[in-house]
Amino acid sequence: MTDDILLLTIGVICGVLGHILGLGGGILIIPFLTEILKVPMHDAIGLSLTAIIATSAFTTPGKIKNGQVAIKLAALLESILLIATFAGAYLSLYIDGNYLKKIFAILMSCIAIMMLNEPKIISYFQRKTQARTDSSKSSRLGGEYWDEEHKKFITYSPENIKILAIICLLTGFLTGMLGIGGGVIIIPALVMLANLPVRIATGTSLYMLGFTASGGTLIYWMSGNIRTAIVIPLILGAYGGSIIARTYLSSIKSDVIKKLLLVILIITGVKMWLS
Repeated sequence: MTDDILLLTIGVICGVLGHILGLGGGILIIPFLTEILKVPMHDAIGLSLTAIIATSAFTTPGKIKNGQVAIKLAALLESILLIATFAGAYLSLYIDGNYLKKIFAILMSCIAIMMLNEPKIISYFQRKTQARTDSSKSSRLGGEYWDEEHKKFITYSPENIKILAIICLLTGFLTGMLGIGGGVIIIPALVMLANLPVRIATGTSLYMLGFTASGGTLIYWMSGNIRTAIVIPLILGAYGGSIIARTYLSSIKSDVIKKLLLVILIITGVKMWLS
């Protein structure tokens, strides 16, 4: 009973993160399952990917309805993500769970460093963007959405598609191998490299996460690494979290969530490395 409550809670947190930050929640689910519930790493990865699908499914429709998903760009990048996810998941089955924990801890440390230096990184890429010509833009993959805050339509045209494709290849591989959604990598790339508005980057990432995670989930399901008793509370929690965030937390500043997430990343990263 206690475990079910904990699973529901982490599911709710993932639903909230999905709505506000566009993250699937894998960076929290994996440490929670392995360090608190003592679930084997491979099982935790499969369960995390399944929960990410649910988070994406529950939170994406609202983003699409508001025009906050670059559908054409997502369709192009998704095929790359999916193939890489299959490869990462398949390779993961042949790697010892303890080594996967170490890799996961290193990845979380890198993500934490990126979050700490986010203003500097954004400033750097903005200068690069201003120095580029419009020849790198792809209007075919662009679009527009209604910005409620400024009461006007915002037009966008993604840039650096080839570099994005390479990043998606790496992200998809890490998704399949470690059970993360990849939003912590894709969103900064869409904002800083593709020069997309944050709302579009968040919605597009969330949209792609569900398809990406499905590839890895299939591999882990066929290998018997997905436990129904654990995944159902996670999915129910994710559904509740998406409703809570959409209804009550739409105005909350994402910076507050990011700071809390940063602390959690550092603590859990150290714990997973030492375990």
